[in-house]
Amino acid sequence: MKNNINNTFIKGIVLLAILCSTSYANMSKIDISAHVLGGINGLIKEDGDTTNKRRGFDYAANIDFDYQVSDKLSGTIQLQTGPGNGNLGIVGPGAELTDIAITYSPEENKAYTIGSFDTPFGQHIGSLSNNADTFGNHFIVNSLLYDVFAGPMGTLNTLGLMSEYSYEKERIQFAIANGTREDAQNSDGNFSLVLSAQTTRLSDKLSLGLGLMTSNDETDNTGGFQSDFEAGMIDFDYTINAYGGIKGYYAMLDFNDSNSATKDSVTSWMLESYCETEHYVFAAAISQWLPKDNNGNGTTNDLPNVGFGRQKNGNLLTIKDQDVTRYQIGVTKKLEANVQLKTELLFDDYAKTKHDTIG
Repeated sequence: MKNNINNTFIKGIVLLAILCSTSYANMSKIDISAHVLGGINGLIKEDGDTTNKRRGFDYAANIDFDYQVSDKLSGTIQLQTGPGNGNLGIVGPGAELTDIAITYSPEENKAYTIGSFDTPFGQHIGSLSNNADTFGNHFIVNSLLYDVFAGPMGTLNTLGLMSEYSYEKERIQFAIANGTREDAQNSDGNFSLVLSAQTTRLSDKLSLGLGLMTSNDETDNTGGFQSDFEAGMIDFDYTINAYGGIKGYYAMLDFNDSNSATKDSVTSWMLESYCETEHYVFAAAISQWLPKDNNGNGTTNDLPNVGFGRQKNGNLLTIKDQDVTRYQIGVTKKLEANVQLKTELLFDDYAKTKHDTIG
């Protein structure tokens, strides 16, 4: 009887482990780099809260360890930190391990990554702000779609496997990961699938992209989107000349909660224009978050909260089922090769406020 119980309990276990153990002496090269960010920010006006103003100084730091094991094998580790509890969602007060990955490149145009990486949903992932690193972004804060994915100054880091293929005119990325949460817990046993592809076949100045993503996290009650998530995106990046260009995206998302009484689909888009000189970068952008259910009655619970919604007496000042528009103007002064002075004027326009609709 005991053997029968054991055979029933352990029906089957499959374990696949890919191990890379190296020491300092075996690494041909180790690069240590860092980003440091400091400044002052303020949310000047918030509907529904006329007494408390969010403004103050904030700081952040990223430390990257990039190591080359061999000609074909490399790795990266990133730590992020900051004071915490600020307006911009900067990591802190303790240090957090945000990226740890090993990349194997058997050929020049192929790469396979295992570990933690930025979810490759769209070609603009590389230009998002990432805690202290805003060098790829013409602004300080991300547009609304990526704000929903990872916060005002973050990227959606997931754990899994990613493959990348680069050709003369095309680039393709495919990833499988632990859903939309950013740790190793995957209690529902479901994985996310992400496909991203770009081409410059129409013009060397124009990169057209397609992004597809699915992740069923409906039974995950502790992290991620906590819904049966599906999304599709088309995006572009057009370089007008050496001094400027335009880029944008159009995305359709569905946060299905298996409840026919709720409308869980959202449309989001962004358009950005920028001009760069020897010493300055000027940029302007508009992005929108447009839920299908945008009546503001607060019944669509599976949609994520958008923008700088905050809590007052335990209640959110913003509601999920409403249209949101973000306007951004950014100016960057290039002080030195690796030093920038960046400022941004941001305005989030909420179609409805909580006190206007449900009190």
